[in-house]
Amino acid sequence: MTEGEVINRDKTDSKGPPKRTPSVTDKVQERKNVSRPTSGVQERISLSRGSKKASRGGTRGDVEGQEDEEGEGFEAGLEHEGGGDREDMGGSEGARRSSESVRNPEEDYDTDLEVEESRESFHRSWEEIYIEACKRFNVVPASYFLRNMRKENLIMRHHGLGPKGAQAIAVALVTNTSVVKLDLSDNHIEEGGALAIAEMLKENFYIAELTLADNTIGEVGVTAISEIMKSNPTLTSICLSGCELDDSVAHILGDAIEKMQKVEVLDLSHNKLGDKSAEAIAKGISESMSLRSLDLSWNNFRPKGICILAKGIKQAYSMTKCNLSWNGVENEGALALADAVKSTDILKELDLTNSRLNTEAAVNLAKSFSVNETLLTIKMGKNPMESAGCYGVITQVLLNANSKLQEIYFDDIVVNKDFDEQLAKLHEVHPEMKVITGGHEEERKKKAPPKLDHPLLKIKKFCHEKELNLGELFVQKDPEQTSSISKDEFRSVLQDLELGLTDEEIATITVQLDRDMTGFINYNEFLNFMERIQLDDFNDLIKYRVSDFLKRKDAEKREAELLAAAELEHADDNAEAIADE
Repeated sequence: MTEGEVINRDKTDSKGPPKRTPSVTDKVQERKNVSRPTSGVQERISLSRGSKKASRGGTRGDVEGQEDEEGEGFEAGLEHEGGGDREDMGGSEGARRSSESVRNPEEDYDTDLEVEESRESFHRSWEEIYIEACKRFNVVPASYFLRNMRKENLIMRHHGLGPKGAQAIAVALVTNTSVVKLDLSDNHIEEGGALAIAEMLKENFYIAELTLADNTIGEVGVTAISEIMKSNPTLTSICLSGCELDDSVAHILGDAIEKMQKVEVLDLSHNKLGDKSAEAIAKGISESMSLRSLDLSWNNFRPKGICILAKGIKQAYSMTKCNLSWNGVENEGALALADAVKSTDILKELDLTNSRLNTEAAVNLAKSFSVNETLLTIKMGKNPMESAGCYGVITQVLLNANSKLQEIYFDDIVVNKDFDEQLAKLHEVHPEMKVITGGHEEERKKKAPPKLDHPLLKIKKFCHEKELNLGELFVQKDPEQTSSISKDEFRSVLQDLELGLTDEEIATITVQLDRDMTGFINYNEFLNFMERIQLDDFNDLIKYRVSDFLKRKDAEKREAELLAAAELEHADDNAEAIADE
């Protein structure tokens, strides 16, 4: 009789040996022999899952009752615990034989103590699970994670985790019940890391906010996260800003927006989504029952795409906040948005900062404000609408006695006395309404210029003080040595310098260097121009240098176009001459 067997002496068959009732050990051993091993990330996550489930039981009877329900998770936990546990559970044939000859009769009885001893190996802390996962993935444990994995907010930006580091963290978070907000921005987690995070969120129902900003997760990663958006019951906020998402994944995002269950806040800013993405996203907006806030700022939407998005906004069930700033709305898009704002009774905040709204576009959009009764905040700053456009907006709001507007932003737009008079009338009707402007013409004239260095001068001084070769940084982004890199790559180089440049300052530089809107910048031209800037230059002089540089660049472009036209005309003349002959 082997260890762990129990003899039912009252039901002994007279024709044969005593009947034997299989113990927990035998059942588990039998399942081991037929179970199929898991692989990849799922294998690591099953390690943590098995640990979590096995720790719930209290007695051997509890374990037996859970075996059929938990199956592979429990077995996987046993599989990964090592040889020592298999010996404790009766896995060694030699140990069973030796125990037969010297076993105490009391060992025939099942006891809770026996189960507790075998379960000790499952009572592991989250830190131990993480350390073991790091060993399996061959990565160095992140001390910051170990120190903060029991806090509600786990912010791990710029830690260079990589795909394997993210996978190890995912394993440790499967059973974690403390972390509510997880931020892994800029960690190069790639597709592998995104897959691991998604797999973890199939089991972890405590994390409510997930941020994977500035990670290139690819189509595979987007697909995995999108599936989680549709199935996880606790995830309410997801940020995929700066993940280089383009039109090729729009159908995936649109489907996720349409079908997601609990996600209320979705940030897709600083990506490469354009007009081809608008149809899928608009459909998702119009069908979603959970979406409250959508951020599409800093993408590549133009008037055609904005018109399509406006249809989605018009039909939205739940979206109360929409950010379309730093896109090309223009007059055509403004007309479409005006129609949406007139019809919606859901939208409360609309951000159109720096979206190419001129005076005409601002007035056309403002006509919807005379009708809408739900909008609370409208942001129209940094647009070329001038004081006349701001005046038109205030006038339309005055016509709406039921307007709920509380905040209007015209930041960086200089206004005049006519606007002030109209604003005074508005405050008589809505005294608590907050209106932000870029100041007054008279005040601007009286104010001394701010003593802030021009962005290009900041770069010049920084490179001089640090003895930094800016060209080498650009070459690293250009392995094919074409002297040209994308605007996003150019922006990342400047951001990595940590000069304190704002997004607006960087955008101003990139727009001036990419006048043709090709999406690429010739960094050699930029470096040649930077050589002309002197450390003692003042801002106005630098602005003059920039203006002169752009004028010469435009002149060279026109000259090249004229030359090309002349060559084409000459070729046509030759062709006619040959035809006449």
